This record gives sequence, structure tokens and C-alpha cells, in this order.
Amino acid sequence: MIDIITAEKVLDLFDKNRITARRKILQKVIHQVRHRRDWIQNYLSIVNILSLQFDKKHESLEKLICQLNDREQRLDQDLTKVNAQQRELERRQAHMQQELRSMRLLVEQLRDKKRQSESHYHRVASVPLLSSQSRKRYLKAHSRNAKAEQQLSEAREALEKCKDQLRTISNARSRQSMEQDLLASQRRGSLDAIQITQQQLVFLQEGSAFWTEFDDDQARVVLESAEYLIALDEKTEASNHEGFDINQLWLKTFRFACFEYGDRESEGLRVWGGPDQTEILFECAQCQLVCTGWPKIANDYELICSLCLESPAVNFMNDLMNRQSRTIESTSRLKKMMRNLFSYSKIEPFSPI
Repeated sequence: MIDIITAEKVLDLFDKNRITARRKILQKVIHQVRHRRDWIQNYLSIVNILSLQFDKKHESLEKLICQLNDREQRLDQDLTKVNAQQRELERRQAHMQQELRSMRLLVEQLRDKKRQSESHYHRVASVPLLSSQSRKRYLKAHSRNAKAEQQLSEAREALEKCKDQLRTISNARSRQSMEQDLLASQRRGSLDAIQITQQQLVFLQEGSAFWTEFDDDQARVVLESAEYLIALDEKTEASNHEGFDINQLWLKTFRFACFEYGDRESEGLRVWGGPDQTEILFECAQCQLVCTGWPKIANDYELICSLCLESPAVNFMNDLMNRQSRTIESTSRLKKMMRNLFSYSKIEPFSPI
């Protein structure tokens, strides 16, 4: 850990002129600062990629919310129509049930008249004069009864159709109500997702601003002062024009920078945490799932989860990219060395022969 205690140790070793011990501590400081700066760059890259992911997610969620609102508005209109149809059918059903009761009474009366006419006709069938009149009354009663029976049957059928329509409308109303509840749940989920991602993005962007300032104001100064102090053993001491010892200035700078470094680093890790402590929501580019945790960067622009990072395909691609970058770097160094070797010759080492 880099803090005021580390700086005091280095200053004490300078006073005692213990070069090896102070060089060891300074090299450790340089290594830790470089490691922290690499971590900061990785953090900033992850936040930038997450910001792009969140922008796309917000856009898709807002479109989804608009679609849900439109669908819910149409459902409200349909439900209003269905409710009106249901009320009309219920009114018709009540009226038809009332008519059906009246028709049943009428049919019962006509049946009785029909039975009486039929009975009277059978009694006087052997009397020609009476049988003719009785037959007419019987046929008339039979016709009126048949007509009433037919009307009663039609009324029952119409009532059953009305009940079927009511059941259909009731089922449609239930489905629409369920869909409304589902749409409301989806909208709430989308709004909650937007709020969570916005809060997370604001939190990470605040962390980016903090670590960027830390990298420029603390890490850079500690690194430069440590590199200067470790180089003192390889050069002569220098002073400014007024005779002030510049080495003492660098020692004081190193001491104050280490104090600020330790204090600010502890604050940053306490508020924003490290990779093993911070859990965020992100979409893994490999498995296409929304994961919780701290992502890893693959192919310089993709975020992947820890499980996918262990997959052979991702490891192969990362090794291939690292190998290509090392090959390019080695080739560049070789060309530079060859040009330096032939710098006093008229031969261009990489020109075609």
C-alpha cells in the first residue's frame, strides 16, 4: 500500500543513504502505481462500453414502453366497447327472460285449451253437426299452441345465444384484463430497469471522474517523483538557479503525493470498490445473458462474464490477439535495430534488392 508511511520510510532511507533498500521500496511503489493506473484504464474502458450498452438498452426499453402504452390504450378502447356490449346483452337477456316467462304461461294456457278441445272433439266425433264445429275449435287451438310452442323454442334459442355471447364477451373481457395486467407489469419492469441502469451508470460515471482525477493528480505525481528519486543514484545531484536543492523538492513532492495517494485510493475503493467487490448488471457478449458481477474486456470492445472468459474460444482469441501484438512489436524493434546497424552504410536493409 502506498501512503505517508511508505514515503517516510523512503525519506528515512535517503537520510541514512541506504541506496539498495530505498531503491527496492521505490521500485515496488512504481510497480503498484503502474498496476493501479492499468486498473484505472480498464475501469474507464468498461464504463465506456457499459455506457454504450446502457444507451442501447434505454432506447430499446423506451420503444418497448411506447409500444406497451399504445397497446394498453387500444385495450382500454376495446374494453370500453366490450363493457358496453356486455351491458346491452345483459339488458337483452333480462328482457328475454321476462318474455320467456310470459310465453311459458301463455303456452301452458294454450296447451290446456288444446287438451280440452281435443277431449271435446273425441267426445262428439260421432255427432256430425257437433264434430265439425269441435274439429274447427280443436284445429285452431292446436295451431295456436304449435305457434306458441315454436315461439317459445325460438325464444329459448335466442336466450341461449345471448348467454353464449355473454360468456364469449366475459372471456374476452377476462383475457383483456389479464393482458392489461401483464402490460402494466412489463411497463413497471421496463421503468424499473431504466431506473436501475441509470442509477448504475451515474454511479460508474462518478467513479470514472474520480479515478481519472486520481490518475492525473495522485498516481502520475507519485510515479514521476518515484522515478526521479530512483534515478538519483545514476546521475549527479542537480540544483536550480537560486541554489535550492531540487532533490529535496522531489522528496517533499513524493511525500505529499504518497499521502494524498493513500488517502484518495482508500476513499475510491471504499465508495466504488474494486473488481472483486463491485457488482453491476451487464450483457455478456459471449453468452448474450444479463449477468451480475464485474465484467472482463475481450477483443478490446466486448464485455464478457467470468464463466465465458474461461471458455477455450475466448482464451484462444485473446491469445491470438496478444501474440499478434507481440509479433508486431518484435518486428518493429528488429527493424529499428537493423536500421541503427546500417545507419552508417549506404545500404537500406529493408529495401528490395
